[in-house]
Amino acid sequence: MLCTSNPKYGTGKEVGNEKGYLVGMSVCYPEPGSIKIKDGEILTLESIYENKFRTGAMGHFYIHLAEQIPNETEQIPNKD
Repeated sequence: MLCTSNPKYGTGKEVGNEKGYLVGMSVCYPEPGSIKIKDGEILTLESIYENKFRTGAMGHFYIHLAEQIPNETEQIPNKD
């Protein structure tokens, strides 16, 4: 498991804090360089939720990746 995000449910009546509705999610920031994802590797997202509403579910998933910069002892692959 790379990351876990937890739900925040509303407690009021105002917009953005509707009681009982999902109004936010916690974030996860792994330590830079702590996770290595290989080219072509498959990532799986698992969403677990309780279906209390008759309207369906929607989810968003964002992942930001950065190419690792080789140090002086590593060779840079030839792209030719």
